[in-house]
This record gives sequence, structure tokens and C-alpha cells, in this order.
Amino acid sequence: MPKEYLWDVNMSPRVMQKRLQFVNLTWLALIAAAALIAALRGIGIAALASGAVIAILPAVVGLVFLRADRDAPAVASPLLVICWTLLAVLGVALTGGASSPLTILFVLAPLVALNLENTDMAAEAAIFGVVAYFAVLVMGRFDLLPLGAGDYLPLTVAIAFAGLVLAGLLVWVLVQDQYGARAAATEESAQAEPVPVVPTP
Repeated sequence: MPKEYLWDVNMSPRVMQKRLQFVNLTWLALIAAAALIAALRGIGIAALASGAVIAILPAVVGLVFLRADRDAPAVASPLLVICWTLLAVLGVALTGGASSPLTILFVLAPLVALNLENTDMAAEAAIFGVVAYFAVLVMGRFDLLPLGAGDYLPLTVAIAFAGLVLAGLLVWVLVQDQYGARAAATEESAQAEPVPVVPTP
């Protein structure tokens, strides 16, 4: 009887979609907690609402396109990676540039792509993140970025912590897949190994 694992080692599209739905819901919960913390620290409702809406957009897109009851459209994977990348770019550009705590968000797009089993897109997202960060660095050098980022510091720090938690979750999911795949491969190998027949005297 084959064993069942927490994460399906066969990685069917439906299983992948269900797994990323969990990640998206986790991100929504983290942003809700970040918004509550920022509200308690006195952040204005307009800045709080706009920041929270921007932050939840990638997760909302994921919930819409990666439904477990149907196959995801071909555009879902690139759209998700683009949304996470844009969130990182906007977050860093609007909250202090190169010194923004939201720099952590640049790792989310490549990790999402890896969870979608698209290594090429993960590499592209990582490269684009480096280029975008450099562009923000140059814009900050010439004072082309919005001012007043310090006014939103509680919200910025809370979202940065949420991004760190989500990055850890995405890495943990990938590690669990590797462990599950190895265990399944070992079990299949053991089942396929022929049992030696001992001749009877």
C-alpha cells in the first residue's frame, strides 16, 4: 500500500493549485495582520488602505486563476510571477528605495515560479529583480522617488515581516516536495526490486 504524503509528490496541476491557494490565503492573513498593526500604530486610513490593496493583489490573482476545481489557464503562471515582481518594485520604490525593508519581496516572485515548476521563469524573475533594484537605486540617487516614506514605516516593516514569513513558507513547501519525492522514489525502488527465489532442496 503506497504511503500518502502531506504534499503530493506527483505534483499534478490540481495539487499545485491547491498548494498555492494555501500560500495565497496565508499572504492575505499576513497582510490583514500587518494592516491591523499599522492601524494601531496610527497610520492614516488612506495610506493603510492603498498599501493593503496593492499588497494583496498578487494573492487575489492567485485565488482567481489557481482554483483547485479546474485547470489553470496558460496565462496564470506568468501573470502571478509578474504580479509578485511588480509588488516588490512598487513596494521598494514607494517606501524608501534601496534602503526599504520591502527589498525582501524581490525573492517571492522566483520562489513562486519554482513552486510552479517553472525554473526558466524563476531565473528571469530573479534577474529582473536585480535590474529593478538597481533602477530604484539610481532613481533614489537623483531624488526621483516619492518622499515621506518614514510616515508609513510601521506598515512597511509589518509587510516586510509578512514577506519574510511567506518566503520561509515557500521554501519549506519546496523542501517538503523534495523529501516526499525522495521517499516515494525509494519506496518505488524497493517495490520494484525482485525478491530472490531460494531453491528448495
